[in-house]
Amino acid sequence: MNLFNYNKLDKIEGIMKIYKIILSLCLISVLAGCDKKMTATKEDTEQVTTTTTEQVETEQSNGITEEEIAKLHIIAEDPNALPAAAKLAASYLENINGYTAEEIRELIAEYDASQIVEEDTTSDNVSMEYRIDTNSQYIGNQLVNTHYLNVLSLSDSVDVDRVEVNRGNCNVQFRNGSNPVGYGEALKFLLNCDPHNVREVKVYLKDGRELLMTPQ
Repeated sequence: MNLFNYNKLDKIEGIMKIYKIILSLCLISVLAGCDKKMTATKEDTEQVTTTTTEQVETEQSNGITEEEIAKLHIIAEDPNALPAAAKLAASYLENINGYTAEEIRELIAEYDASQIVEEDTTSDNVSMEYRIDTNSQYIGNQLVNTHYLNVLSLSDSVDVDRVEVNRGNCNVQFRNGSNPVGYGEALKFLLNCDPHNVREVKVYLKDGRELLMTPQ
């Protein structure tokens, strides 16, 4: 091989080296760009995630639960609720994050308490009263007085379980009457104690309630 061919090979090898260097530089540049792009994408993702988390925290910052929000809807739509309570509940719903959890829960607690009072008032509508009658008759030459306790219903239907006089210290024995007791009807008991000593008559109903009556 002549000198010319050697010089030609040297030039080709030199060009190849330069090409490899250029190719390496391009590859490094591309990789650097990708890494920068990936870094930026990661930062953007973290920023979006942070923003979303902050938004969720803001929406739930007052600590109100979905159950409590549902209860506010009930109060606002209840035709029997106090107008002021219904109006306040509607106001809370319009701007749920504008009020504290304590304010909202106080309204719910007051509403629940009013419902309990209403139910108790309804259940206390049962009314009764008592009177004592005396039947006098002669047995031989002796006048005998027999005393009867009449427990009268002032309600449409009262289902009586038992009657107690003077906390059980005065014995009574059932004589007649129908149970449940209708309005104006009475249960009659034989009273085995001095009627002047009667201080308390308690009627126990079958639903667990108790009616206490004292002399007027």
